[in-house]
Amino acid sequence: MILVLDTSAFFAGLEPLALRKRAYTVPEVMEELKEEYRQLKARLAQESGLLEVRTPQEKYMQLVKKAATQTGDVALLSRADMAVLALALEFASQGEKVTIVTDDYAVQNVAKFLKLRFSPVMEQGIRRRFRWYKRCVGCGRRYSASYASDTCEVCGAKVKARVKRR
Repeated sequence: MILVLDTSAFFAGLEPLALRKRAYTVPEVMEELKEEYRQLKARLAQESGLLEVRTPQEKYMQLVKKAATQTGDVALLSRADMAVLALALEFASQGEKVTIVTDDYAVQNVAKFLKLRFSPVMEQGIRRRFRWYKRCVGCGRRYSASYASDTCEVCGAKVKARVKRR
């Protein structure tokens, strides 16, 4: 089994050295590791051959972006999040058994949509897939999650994000 590590896995103290399992991450996650001791642990895992940093192919990044748009999570995902999902999707498309290690609910939601396995580290994790949309607090008009304005085009009231559970 292949583990693909999100930044939250490193923040939670999960280390490929301790797991003794082969793990992957993306350059964007490595850039998010600001603390020197986390960077050192990641480099040691790389040098030991238990952690490989890999950039996913662009076609998988596009598939993840499309899926995140469909679930309404696209605005919630960082480039690192999308790259983690894309790398996992790339491995899965090659027939590998992959688990994304993350506490990020948006990553988990898109992973579930893409039928990718995930494992939370410190949080419970999501149970069901959900979809974001926006709704006017005044007139109740619904908008897609990508609606850019904070105000309703009909009545001018505030528009807020809501979750439709699946």
